[in-house]
Amino acid sequence: LQFEQELEGVSGTNDTDLTAEPIVPGTVYGFHVDDEADFYSFDVTAPSVVTFETRIHRSGVWGTSTYYDPEIRLHDPAAAPLAANADSYYYDSSIEHVLTTPGTYFIEVNECCEDADSGYFLEFTMTELADLSEVSEVEPNDTSGAAQAILFGDFVSGTATGADDDFYSVACNAGDRIFVQVFDLGGHETATQDITVEILDSLAATVPVESSSGLEVTRTILTASGTYFINVTALAASDYAFVVTQEAAGFESEPNDLVADAGAFDANGQAAGATD
Repeated sequence: LQFEQELEGVSGTNDTDLTAEPIVPGTVYGFHVDDEADFYSFDVTAPSVVTFETRIHRSGVWGTSTYYDPEIRLHDPAAAPLAANADSYYYDSSIEHVLTTPGTYFIEVNECCEDADSGYFLEFTMTELADLSEVSEVEPNDTSGAAQAILFGDFVSGTATGADDDFYSVACNAGDRIFVQVFDLGGHETATQDITVEILDSLAATVPVESSSGLEVTRTILTASGTYFINVTALAASDYAFVVTQEAAGFESEPNDLVADAGAFDANGQAAGATD
């Protein structure tokens, strides 16, 4: 646990990038004064994924009658903005970003709305890409028939050209909950475009999905086993990265329409199915 050096309720000590307090991965406890910012600096020595998450709103009201609604902002070594987020978990903020250039970066804890003074926790993790299951795009992968095979948990890095699609394949089972987290413009330091990600079934038909409003995650529940495809497109050339993760659940076995035919939960106490 690291403590903000600026004393609680005091102003002016770390309110700009020039007075930013250095931090390392871990948890920072600080205090937000209404209409002011707290700046922290951190060093990146190799290409890494950094994650920042506030725990404020989920902890309840801090000694006042008003909630503190935070916003956090990530800045590059020149203090230029890279990303910002106000709401990921209720009113709590989060940023997950790929940083490729060594240097000293800044995270700013500010406010979205309201006028509360409040204590806060800022959770910070940093993982070098070399410590992940990093996989680089291999062309040609422009059709589902030429899709590049990947595994759950692979950190896939590629370049969209704007002229063709990129396809990746992954083996899935019925009952899998599939999550595709995307790092593009606003989530990847060298990305210049937003990318579009679709999940396709074994016949290359689009699977219905839902996307989150905070972290850029597309998700779905699969009702059949087989090879599925991740289809990446962009309007113009851009770097991108994504990670596909899986949470499995045992899929129903019909008929199970009566109490006497009830199915069982899997070993992890989970079940999935499809109703009509």
